[in-house]
Amino acid sequence: MFLRNQWYAAARGGEVGRSLLRRKILNEPIVMYRTLDGQVAAIEDRCCHRHVPLSIGKLVEDRVQCAYHGLEFDRRGCCVYAPGQEKLSANARVKAYVAVEKWQLVWLWMGDPERADESLIPDFSVTEQPGWAALGETLHLDCNYLLAIDNLLDLSHIAYVHARTIGTIDVARTPVQTVREGDAVIVSRWMQDVPPPPMFVKLGGFTGNIDRWQIARAAAPCYVWLDVGGAAVGTGALEGRRDHAFRRWNLNCITPETETSSHLFWTEVRNFGLDDPAVGESLRAQMALTLAEDAEVLAMQQQAILDNPDAPEIDISFDAGAIRFRRMIERKLAEQEAQAISART
Repeated sequence: MFLRNQWYAAARGGEVGRSLLRRKILNEPIVMYRTLDGQVAAIEDRCCHRHVPLSIGKLVEDRVQCAYHGLEFDRRGCCVYAPGQEKLSANARVKAYVAVEKWQLVWLWMGDPERADESLIPDFSVTEQPGWAALGETLHLDCNYLLAIDNLLDLSHIAYVHARTIGTIDVARTPVQTVREGDAVIVSRWMQDVPPPPMFVKLGGFTGNIDRWQIARAAAPCYVWLDVGGAAVGTGALEGRRDHAFRRWNLNCITPETETSSHLFWTEVRNFGLDDPAVGESLRAQMALTLAEDAEVLAMQQQAILDNPDAPEIDISFDAGAIRFRRMIERKLAEQEAQAISART
C-alpha cells in the first residue's frame, strides 16, 4: 500500500521529450511526453480498447496513437479519434495525471486530481540558488522504497559499503541525534577533528583533519535531503558557520515502482568548482560509483527478505531515524485507509 494524495517524482526533466516514456509508479503504468508547446503530459499506459500499452505507439501532434488499432488519446486521457467511427463513448478514456515540472524534475500527483496542490511539492530550491551548481541522474533500485530510505537515514553503513568513496570509520563510531519535526524525521551526526574521506580529499583539497557533518531529513512520502560537508578544524562549521566550508546537498526522491522496486531520482548540489566542468563530472562519477554500491546491497537485502520474510531481525541505535519514519508512514497509511472506508459508507 502506498500514500496516494502526494507528489511523486516521475522523471528528470531531460528524460521527457517528443517521444513516449514509459514508467511504472505505485504499480501504475504511465506514459509521459511533451506536447508541442513543451508541457509535460502523463496518462495511463493502456489503451481502453484492448489494453495494449500506449507507450509502444507514437505521437500524432499532441495525441498518443495506439499501435494496435490507431485510437488516439489527448493529454486529458480522452480518446478523440477512432478509425472508422464518428461517435465515441464517454467511457473511451484512460486515467490522466496532474504533472508539474519543478526543480529539474517532473512531479505527478498520484491521488485525487482535485486535491493536487503545487505548494506541497518538496522544497529543492537550492538547485536554483546562486552560488550552487546542480546535477543529477535516475537510478533503478531492486528494492522497496522504504529500504532505500532506511539506507539514507542510517549513514553508518558508508564506513563499510563506501570505503572507497565517502566512507571513514569515524562515521560508524559517532553517535547520532534523532528528532521529529512535524512530518519530518531529522538525523544528525557531527564529527570533530577527523580524517577527510577520499571524496573530500579529491574534490575539497583537504590535507589535514576536518570538522564534518551529516544531516539527513526525511519527509513523507519518500523525500530525503542530505546536508553533508566539512571544513578546517575549529572554523565554526559545527556551530553553523558554513559559508566557507566544502558543502554538498544530496536531494533524493525514492519513488515506489512496485512493492519490491523503486526509482531513485538524485540531485547533487555543490558550492565548489562551480565553473569547472571537470569537477562536476568527477562528482557525477563518484556518485554513480557510490550509488551502485548501495544498489547492489539493497537488491541483495530485498531478495533475502523475499526468501525468508518471517526471519527475525534486531534494531540497533542507528535505526532510530528509520523506525520513526516508518511509524509515520504507517500512521498516514492508516489514516488514508480510514478515510477511504468512511467515503464508501
